[in-house]
Amino acid sequence: ETSRDKDGNVTGIKEIEETRKGSETKVVETTKDAKGDVVWSYEKTVKTQTKANGSVTTTTEVSRDASGKETGSSETVVDIRTTGNGSIKTTTEVKKGADGKALSSTETREEVRNTTVSGGRTQTSTTIDSKTKDSSGKTIGSSKETKKVVKNKDGTLESFDSTLVVKDRNGTTVEEVRKSTSETKDKNGNTVSRKGYARTTPEGSTSVDSESVTKKIDNGSQTDSRKTTVVKDKDGNETKVIETGRSTDTDKERKDSSSVETIRNGVSETRESSTVESKEVSGLKSSVEVEKKGDKVTKAESVTIVPVKDGGLDTDTVRKAIDQSSAAMNEVSVDNKEISKTIEVKNDSGASVTVSSEAIVRISEHGASLKVGSGKESIHVDEKVVNRLSGDKDVKLEMDRNVHGDLNDKQKQIVGDRQFIVLGAFVGDSRIHELGGVATVVFGYELRDGDDPSRLCVWYVDDNGFKTKMTASFDQSAGRFTMETTHFSVFMVAPEDEPAQTPDDSEDSDGNDGGSDTMLYVGIAAIVIVLIAAVAAIHRRKV
Repeated sequence: ETSRDKDGNVTGIKEIEETRKGSETKVVETTKDAKGDVVWSYEKTVKTQTKANGSVTTTTEVSRDASGKETGSSETVVDIRTTGNGSIKTTTEVKKGADGKALSSTETREEVRNTTVSGGRTQTSTTIDSKTKDSSGKTIGSSKETKKVVKNKDGTLESFDSTLVVKDRNGTTVEEVRKSTSETKDKNGNTVSRKGYARTTPEGSTSVDSESVTKKIDNGSQTDSRKTTVVKDKDGNETKVIETGRSTDTDKERKDSSSVETIRNGVSETRESSTVESKEVSGLKSSVEVEKKGDKVTKAESVTIVPVKDGGLDTDTVRKAIDQSSAAMNEVSVDNKEISKTIEVKNDSGASVTVSSEAIVRISEHGASLKVGSGKESIHVDEKVVNRLSGDKDVKLEMDRNVHGDLNDKQKQIVGDRQFIVLGAFVGDSRIHELGGVATVVFGYELRDGDDPSRLCVWYVDDNGFKTKMTASFDQSAGRFTMETTHFSVFMVAPEDEPAQTPDDSEDSDGNDGGSDTMLYVGIAAIVIVLIAAVAAIHRRKV
C-alpha cells in the first residue's frame, strides 16, 4: 500500500506479507517512509495444535523499531478442552517489554456446562475466572463472572442470569454487577417478562427492575408494565423513579398510558401521559399530559386532533372526538374537570373551518377550547369564546392573509404594502368582533430586505385607520408571529419605531369635513370644563 500527498508524491509505504505453513500462519507488516526506509514493523504468528479432546492455539506478537530492535511483545495461549457436558477454555496472556521481561500476565478460565432440566428445557452454566499479575507475579486484579441460560424445548429463551464481581489487588470488591432476564407464562396463559439489573461500586449503587404482562383481550391485546430504578450515592442519598404503563391495541383503537414518578429527598414529582388513536377515523388522536409536584397538579392538558372534512367539522366527528378525549383523560389520576381540553382541527390549507351548530355546542359542553390550522398558521380560541359562539347557527373561523379587498379605504392607507392578516369569526351570517375571551393566533411572516426582526411588531388597525400595538413575539427560525387578542379584525406587521401615520380624513365616507367636526367637539368640551370650574370657584367663596 502506497500513500501519496495531493501532488502525487509518495509519503509512505506499508507492506504486508502473510505466510501459511501447515497449522501455522505468520503475518509481517512493515511501514516505510517516502525513501523506503523501515520506520516500524510488526510480526504476528498463530499456531494451532489439535488434541484428542480439544486444541491449543498460540499467538505471538512482536513490534520492532526502525533499527529492528524489539520494542515489545506478547504471547497468548488458548487451551480448549471438551468435557462430557461442556468445555473448558483456559487463556494465558503474557506481555513483555523491550528487554523481553514480563510486564504483566492475565489468566482466564472459562468453564461451560450443559444440562437438561424438566420439561425438555436446556440449561447452560458458564463460570469465568480471571486474574491479572504484575511483573513480580503479584495479583493486581481479579474477576469472576457466572452465567446461567435456560431455554425452552423450542429453543426460545426462558431466563438469563449473570453475576460479575471485580476485585482490586487487595481482594476488595470494587464492582459487582447482576443481570437477569426471564419470559414465562402465568396460570392464565399471559406472557410475563422480567428484567433486573444491579450495579454496586464504592461510589454508590444502581438497581433497575422491570416487569411486563401481556394478555389477550376482546379483539386485541393489552400490556401492563412497571419499572423501578433506584440510584444511591456513597453518602446514602437516594433517587427513585417508578414508571408504569399500559398499552392496549384493538381493531378499533390503540391506547397508551404511562406514569413516571421521581422521588428525590422525600419530594415526589409525577408526569402522566395518555394517548388514544382511532383506527376507524383516520387522523383522530387524543393525548393527555399531567404533571404533579407532591399532591399539587402543575399541568393538566388534553388535546384531541380531528381531521377536517371539506373545510368543515361535523357533529359525528366531534362526538367521536369527545368520546375519545374522555377515554384518554380517564387513564390519568386527575379529575376531568381539572384538565384543560382542546379540540384541534388539522387543516393544512390554512386556519379556516366551519363548525356545525350542534358540533360547536358539544365542544362547549365538553368545556374545550377550539384550535384550527397547521404548524405555520393557526387560530386557538379558549372555552369562553367557544361558549359565546355556540348556539343554533353554524360557526366559521377564518384567517385571510394580505387580501386588500377585506380592508376599507382608511385601513388601506395605513397598511399600504405591508403584510397583514384579517381574522374573522361568524355566527351564521353575523360577524363577531369582540370574542368574550382570548384567541391565540399564529401566522407566518416573510422577512423583507431591510427588516430588523427585533423591531417588528404586530399592530391592530381599527375601522378608522388608527393602530394599536399588540403583545406578540416573532420566531425568526420558524418565520412566524404568535399573539393573543380578544377581538378579531385587521392586524398588520410594521416596525415599532416607524413614524406614526394617520388616515386622510378628507376622504371621509360621508363627504363631511371630519377635521372641522373634531375641532367643534373639542371647543364645546373646553367651554363645559371652564363653566364647571367657575361654578366650583363661586361655591368655595360662599363657603
